[in-house]
Amino acid sequence: MYKKIKYGILVFLFVYTLIINLKYGDYSNDYCSGITNVILFYFMTAFFIIVFLVFLIIDLILTLKLKKKFDFVPVLLLIVFVSVNFSLFSATNNNYWKSVSMEGKLEDRDKIGTLILFTDYTFKAQNIKYEYYCAHQGKYHIENDTLILDYIGIEDKTESYFTTKYLISDSILQPVNLNFSRIKLR
Repeated sequence: MYKKIKYGILVFLFVYTLIINLKYGDYSNDYCSGITNVILFYFMTAFFIIVFLVFLIIDLILTLKLKKKFDFVPVLLLIVFVSVNFSLFSATNNNYWKSVSMEGKLEDRDKIGTLILFTDYTFKAQNIKYEYYCAHQGKYHIENDTLILDYIGIEDKTESYFTTKYLISDSILQPVNLNFSRIKLR
């Protein structure tokens, strides 16, 4: 019964932390993350480690005093927990499985945003606020000297940070609709 409770608690904390962390990864077209998500993630990670250490101490006492076999399953869960969450957390901004074709930053004092174009004809547009950021992902194509983001409603979803059509020059993406900010390429 003790093992079932122990495994149940550790697996629940692992899955709950994983759900929190999945918002950081590349698993949907739109996601937002902010300081609340980060604080909750760190709190749940600390709680997982504390619970793990309590179970580890109890198992060590049972092993030393009662000569029971040591239970390695929580240690394996910790290893999986750390490796999976580290991989997801490191994938937040750098899609290491994709190659970057172009990357740029909005030329606007009031708005902070980045546009990343990948070689597989997908993009990631981020509008960044002080306490959170939102990422919007989709496909793009280039016709002559015009970049077209194939994302219906990107203007509304990004709060007018990005639009669908940009003229491409050497170091600037100039929006066709002049109500939007230019993007300076890096």
